[in-house]
Amino acid sequence: MMGEYLLYYKDKLIGGLYDDKLLLKDIRPLRDIHDGSEFVIPYEGAKEMFHVIDTENKEEIFRLFELIYDFLPESAKNKK
Repeated sequence: MMGEYLLYYKDKLIGGLYDDKLLLKDIRPLRDIHDGSEFVIPYEGAKEMFHVIDTENKEEIFRLFELIYDFLPESAKNKK
């Protein structure tokens, strides 16, 4: 089953809130800059996602969103 909330940034699906955890899609730049960080599977059958642990650091979260934005496909709602 999918998580509680899906998270969009500038009309792209970047992650979600799953069991009170902020999880972002797993892309190479996140693995490169956050070596040793926690990657979790949000629900059975899902791919690993990056767990943002410090949810109080708004600047870091914004930086992560900006970092991964260009690597993600457009959301289905924006395709024509």
